[in-house]
Amino acid sequence: MRRGLVALACAGAFAAPADAALPRSTVDRLDEARGPQIHVIYAVPADGADRRLDESGALEGSVGSFQAWLAAETGGPNLRFDTYQGALDVSFFQLAATDATVAAHGAFVREAVEAELRGAGFNRPDRLYAVYYDGSSTFSCGGAFWPPQLHGNAVVMYLRGRPPGSVPCDSNGFAAASSPPTYWEYAMLHDILHGLGLAPTCAPHHHRAGHVSDFSNDLMWAGDQPWRFPAHLDLGRDDYYGHGRTDCADLARSPYLTSNPPPPPVLAVSRFVVPVQARSGRLFEARLEVTLDGAPAAAGAARCTGRLGRRALRATSTSFAASAARCRWRIPAGTKGKRFSATVRATVGGLSVGRSLSRIVR
Repeated sequence: MRRGLVALACAGAFAAPADAALPRSTVDRLDEARGPQIHVIYAVPADGADRRLDESGALEGSVGSFQAWLAAETGGPNLRFDTYQGALDVSFFQLAATDATVAAHGAFVREAVEAELRGAGFNRPDRLYAVYYDGSSTFSCGGAFWPPQLHGNAVVMYLRGRPPGSVPCDSNGFAAASSPPTYWEYAMLHDILHGLGLAPTCAPHHHRAGHVSDFSNDLMWAGDQPWRFPAHLDLGRDDYYGHGRTDCADLARSPYLTSNPPPPPVLAVSRFVVPVQARSGRLFEARLEVTLDGAPAAAGAARCTGRLGRRALRATSTSFAASAARCRWRIPAGTKGKRFSATVRATVGGLSVGRSLSRIVR
């Protein structure tokens, strides 16, 4: 079964008071907390109008509104969103493709937008990307991936979508953080839950690829009746939240929920760069690039050990910068034919990882 997009119907218009926001950034800023997080992106097509929703506070207010709703529904926990200096971290991204080119993907606009974002580096393994795309679609107002049936890393709202037989998507506005959710808030949260694998096929009322069929005012409803607001989270607590089954996905156990501690940090080697040859009388530099939880490590320490034949060879310089441990040795003159072996180790936040090398001096 191929599901490129989960279709969403449109609702009426709402006012959108602005909430405070950070200045524009085209990158994912330094994390304030570790662990799986949802990162918000405001994206526009190459020829699209930039409404600066990332700077106006509209997106921060909208996320704040559905986060407050979710906390009320769960009794406290909500989703872990990426923040910077206490505010929602929103990245701005302008696609290389035009609006018409993206819209021509039909039911696969989400995939087209995600592909460009991945190519620009928005592909951390501990991120789900919540994208507000200020472009059009001829299919719906938004789309999501739904693991394990459909893999991805971005859920996308099509702010200027024109679904057949429905009102234009841009007739909807954004709620302020202090206001109840409206269409865009429920729609984005609905698709985020799809990205977390909900509702699972093992749910008693699973229906139409990731939805439920028992109540039309359920957040994950899909059926022949209209989606009714105000919505509620898993009415009956039997399909995707708090059902208590260990054999079926449950939002209550998600690492993206604030009540659940993040998994242990992972320090990994992303690249080990070493010269092909060690030359007598010359410098030899090795660089060990590392990531922490899939992101470049901001700070750390390097340890360098080396041997030339049976004797230790001390590094002439040891440093850690730009997410990499760097070691330099000067290979003494007149040592051709001897074996030079070394280990480069990076330590970040109490975690350590290393790689070794061996060369015959030329």
